[in-house]
Amino acid sequence: MIDIIKKEGVKPVRILITGYIVLIAIGTILLSLPISHNGIFSIIDAVFTSASAVCVTGLIVKDTPVFFTPFGKSVLLLLIQIGGIGYMSIITLFAVLIGRKMTFQEELMIKTSYNHVSMDDIGKFALSVLKWTVVVEILGAIILFSRFYLIYKFDLFHSFSKSIFHSVSSFCNAGFSLFSTSIKGYYNDPIIVGTISLLIILGGLGFFVLRDIYSSILKKRKITVHSKIVLSTTLLLIVIGIIVILAMENNSSLMNLSLTDKVFISFFQSVTARTAGFNTINISLLTNGTLFFIIILMFIGASPGGTGGGIKTTTFSVLITGLRKLASKDDRVDLFKRNLSINSINRAFFIFTISLMFVIVSLLLLLGTQNLQGNALNIIFEEISAFGTVGLSVGSETITNTSLSADFNTFGKLIIIITMIFGKIGPFSVALALVEKGKKSKIQYPPLEIIIG
Repeated sequence: MIDIIKKEGVKPVRILITGYIVLIAIGTILLSLPISHNGIFSIIDAVFTSASAVCVTGLIVKDTPVFFTPFGKSVLLLLIQIGGIGYMSIITLFAVLIGRKMTFQEELMIKTSYNHVSMDDIGKFALSVLKWTVVVEILGAIILFSRFYLIYKFDLFHSFSKSIFHSVSSFCNAGFSLFSTSIKGYYNDPIIVGTISLLIILGGLGFFVLRDIYSSILKKRKITVHSKIVLSTTLLLIVIGIIVILAMENNSSLMNLSLTDKVFISFFQSVTARTAGFNTINISLLTNGTLFFIIILMFIGASPGGTGGGIKTTTFSVLITGLRKLASKDDRVDLFKRNLSINSINRAFFIFTISLMFVIVSLLLLLGTQNLQGNALNIIFEEISAFGTVGLSVGSETITNTSLSADFNTFGKLIIIITMIFGKIGPFSVALALVEKGKKSKIQYPPLEIIIG
């Protein structure tokens, strides 16, 4: 795969997209094998499931713990892990291990895959990604294992498999679960819910931030502005999410629960709504107001370099700051005592616009082709969940313990598959792959002021 990059005229981002498509195809073949599943499994459903795993989304068209065999679940876990950390990190690790020096084009591929352009040592970065992943997922699995085995009395094999699967799925923000009803059965277990929440947050923050926090503690220095923006925006969105969900659901889906359980469920759903897709409450029971609010969170998504999709927390932060400054007619846009470059502002608005246009077109196609009985908001929820690679869904109207996508026809499922890939790769990278670089015109026209608004 890496050698293809050297061909003249081939953009690294196009190779990146091709790599994910190839990975989805391999996953489709493995999941289609009779040893992987129980019952009838159509090609489109196999492609959908593989794409959902590789893109760490979590939307499902089959009941995962029931339909898939241990081999099939292992394939899903592998696809989630590769999709979560990025297949380019694994390729880079092999290159480092065999002592092969990476070329400039190969380093550019890694930078493209993480949507970051200022890393000094790609090999060290990829190695740190894998180290963080292994350490965090093992620690998470140990904690979950202690609960499943000691408290809930699962046998050794099921305790081990469930703890590993959910730890990986949580850190990679995938949302796949080996429980048919996600983790609703453990909504009042602070250890399980707390561990999964922490794994989701760490995975969503991004490897840049995790490495920066670790380095700042080790070297006793301040964290970067990027990390400050990510951490502050993440905290703000979680807190706002808790307040909004609790307020809207207090006399509805949470009505018969204690105050502690209400707060805990609101906290978890606020955390998982932007990236992961696990749920401790039936999403179909939520009010339309809550569903719409979660749609906003899913559209924002995770942070750059993280395992989730969406427009990213940094984009959202720049957008809000830029709009506030625009309203006050201030030409300077400052964040944490730093002046944002016009390039960063333009890129944020570009990502938002491209994402919104893509989602609107996808929704027009879905709403025009899917004859479902439910609320149109449910289809909108499903589409944004795919874009943000979240995996939350109001659920199928006909098939128990599956996403609404299970009710879609082949065309509808293809739209969701494309959306998941778009969300995983990122709108900016996809735009770079589709648009050819044009020659800069030497002609400069006079400025034009037009009436807007």
